[in-house]
Amino acid sequence: LALQQVVVQLAEALVHEAPPELREVLEFSASQARGHRDVIACFGRHPHRNAILGRESTPAELEHLASGKLVHTRSMEDWQKQGTASTALTRTEGQSALTA
Repeated sequence: LALQQVVVQLAEALVHEAPPELREVLEFSASQARGHRDVIACFGRHPHRNAILGRESTPAELEHLASGKLVHTRSMEDWQKQGTASTALTRTEGQSALTA
């Protein structure tokens, strides 16, 4: 998780230092980094890797996977449609849910 946070900090620093014409693509990159960090913070792992690694998914992970809101499959176009909304994970009654 600490390394994920370092990636977020570096990506956000790039956004602030970049010329205006590169900021949008770098903000998307920073958003992706935040999304990956949030998944790790919530689940301690990337749930989409469970099947290939022979791991059993928790009910919260299955809910997350079923949502279809997976950070690693989000395109820049989808991100743009959401405005600058970042993907965040929240915990509700012991369950983890993805929110946009």
